[in-house]
Amino acid sequence: MSNNSKRRRIVHKKHFLRLLVRLLINRINNISLYGIIWYFLCFSISFLVAVVAISSLRFMINLPNYEILVNYEPSSVTRVYDVEGNVIGEQAIEYRIPVSFDDIPKVVIDAFLAAEDKSFFEHDGIDFTGIMRALIQTVFRVGKGKTPVGGSTITQQIIKSILIGSEQTISRKVKEAILAYKISSIIDKDTLMELYLNYIFLGNNSYGIVAAARSYFNKNLTELSLQEAALLAALPKAPTKLNPFHNQEYALTRRNWVIQRMYRENFITKSQATAAINTPITLVSPSKNKASSAMYYSEYGNQVLEEAKVAYGTDTINESGLVIYSNMEADIQRACVDALNKGIEKYSAENGKWLNIIDHISDYDESSPKLEKIALLRNLRAKFLRDDEVVHDDNVISIGVIDGKTSTNLSILALDSTVFTINYSKDHNVKDTSFRIGDVLLISKDRKNEYAPYKIPQVNGAMVVLERFTGKVLAFSGGYKNPLLQHDYFNRAFFAKRQPGSLMKTLIYLSALREGYTLSSILSDEPISLDAGDGTVWSPKNWDNKFIGDISLLDAFALSRNTVTVKLLMQLGLPRVVALCKQFGLYDNEIDYSRIGYSFALGTLETTLLKITNAYNIIASHGYKVSPQLINAIYDKAGNVIQQNEYISTNELYTRSISNIADSDSKDYEPLYDASFQQVIEKDTALQMLTLLQYATKERFQNSKLSNAGGKTGTTNESKDVFFIGCGDRYTVGIYIGFDTPKTLGKNIYGRNTALPIFVDFMEKVLPNDTLSLGYEPFILHFTS
Repeated sequence: MSNNSKRRRIVHKKHFLRLLVRLLINRINNISLYGIIWYFLCFSISFLVAVVAISSLRFMINLPNYEILVNYEPSSVTRVYDVEGNVIGEQAIEYRIPVSFDDIPKVVIDAFLAAEDKSFFEHDGIDFTGIMRALIQTVFRVGKGKTPVGGSTITQQIIKSILIGSEQTISRKVKEAILAYKISSIIDKDTLMELYLNYIFLGNNSYGIVAAARSYFNKNLTELSLQEAALLAALPKAPTKLNPFHNQEYALTRRNWVIQRMYRENFITKSQATAAINTPITLVSPSKNKASSAMYYSEYGNQVLEEAKVAYGTDTINESGLVIYSNMEADIQRACVDALNKGIEKYSAENGKWLNIIDHISDYDESSPKLEKIALLRNLRAKFLRDDEVVHDDNVISIGVIDGKTSTNLSILALDSTVFTINYSKDHNVKDTSFRIGDVLLISKDRKNEYAPYKIPQVNGAMVVLERFTGKVLAFSGGYKNPLLQHDYFNRAFFAKRQPGSLMKTLIYLSALREGYTLSSILSDEPISLDAGDGTVWSPKNWDNKFIGDISLLDAFALSRNTVTVKLLMQLGLPRVVALCKQFGLYDNEIDYSRIGYSFALGTLETTLLKITNAYNIIASHGYKVSPQLINAIYDKAGNVIQQNEYISTNELYTRSISNIADSDSKDYEPLYDASFQQVIEKDTALQMLTLLQYATKERFQNSKLSNAGGKTGTTNESKDVFFIGCGDRYTVGIYIGFDTPKTLGKNIYGRNTALPIFVDFMEKVLPNDTLSLGYEPFILHFTS
């Protein structure tokens, strides 16, 4: 191309541009200021749309898999129920109880729509009107130094919480909008609302509306009032800051704003709104109602959860929302806890074994955080006793009235002298207790309206109730219970290893019966001396330090003769008896026979109360190897069976057994068993052993509701622990009393006068007046003597 041609093309282009500029100038001269603004806005919006479109193509490449929300199930609480369907235990990382959309009251949905996304059911995941409104409000708020206003829909909130997090960036907001649109096309609105209301955090360790309703009001969703629903809907904005337990004024303001929004959106009438706004916030924390019931039931629920963790893993229990039905019967559990508490308190009162000092603070002052912590653990108020609040003369101190409105108060003894000895009247059962400055004690009003130390037993114990023929753990108490005391997490019934003492005699006599001994076999109650294996001689003695001479096997067992039992063990051989004990589940590990020797006959090898009680329950179940069962069934959150323990219904078993008695002239009927149980001893042998147990308690139980029961007491060396295991029509019950660090319980303390009365108290509470209504006739071998 020639240079002249190029120059001509350039001239033409310049000429064209000049003409275009002139046309634009002329056009602008004919347009008003508003028109210019309109064109500018159109251009800006078009430019913004183009940028968003181009950016969206890039962001869409890195979008997370949003389809997981189609079947998404947030973690939820695993709950344990008793046989009546009452909750006795819960565990979760996030306390959440799922609810379906159809079960959510309309007032709750309306409240959240008004507060969070009024057009939720109309838009496609993105509310452009709401976004523009939020942008405009943000401009004015930022100018005043306030935080920006959010324009996220409920769908966007779901995406932010579950898929992409809450990072404050433009890219995150773009992804959020894209995902909200896409998700709205594959998940219906009802499902999205259900997911949102189940997932959302509402403060106070509450995830989802069901958990929040219980946490703040101790109510089910269907019981919520308008103002309560509005308060829940007020919380998502700032759940911690708006927590009404900590900032009720701020929460009230926000709640009333939600109520006004509900009125403006025509969800409620003006009169409803006015009445709700004028209603103060009323909170009912579940913890206020839990102290008493928790004392009875939570230990069982916690033990079930621990067992489930072993079987299915901690993560499954914490996150999967399992439904676990236990074998606990509430009335039996309450009777069990009460009976053990009563027995421990009775022993403490009769022997002066009270623990008055519950803690000690060396660096005490009125702002001591340790004192406040001690008080909070017991839901009490802490207060120092000043000199003018304590009367002391000649080393005798009397506690004065600390707070006339509080019947029980946590107090710290802070006196000028280092030690005082307190001598209270006999009514207070406190003798010569020394206190130091900084000792912490509980005080309470007595019947005379006077303050005295709150009596805390030093001794402890455990109790377990098993069902015959099924092995169900109907109840247990792992230790002394009191709602004012710090919770004791150690389950002595299952895990405290104690010497069983004379309880072991039952297993030795059972071995003898299997080897051909009879109830009338003659044995010798004479002194015996054995090599203890360490160069010393061991001469076992009887509890009364007497020897009877020739004695029947029946009487030797009933009178718990130690020498006879040791001789029986020698004749039977340690391996045979130990093998039976292991078969019954008493011991898991290999046993060193040289270490235990023949003192094994007197129960010197430790086991747990649960294991020894279950051994007796095998005998009471006519030789069938039942095992302790805490759990009846486990379901996932969808209702699918995960674990199901098949039992013949106890009531059915009793009914059919009674029918057998009515239809037969003979009392020798055959109870029904679960076919999965293995018979480890012959039925006739088990019945003979049950006869021995019944004969041992004949005098104690005759002419009472317990005339059909039998059992065995146990007392260890120096009365460090005392036991009783009893077998009744339905129950096999094990009890022990002892100090956590073994030491003597005192002179003349035996199983028969300390543990056995607890069994009697329990059985009288749980048995109806007509014991035959329960079914089984006693074990049944009739004897005369």
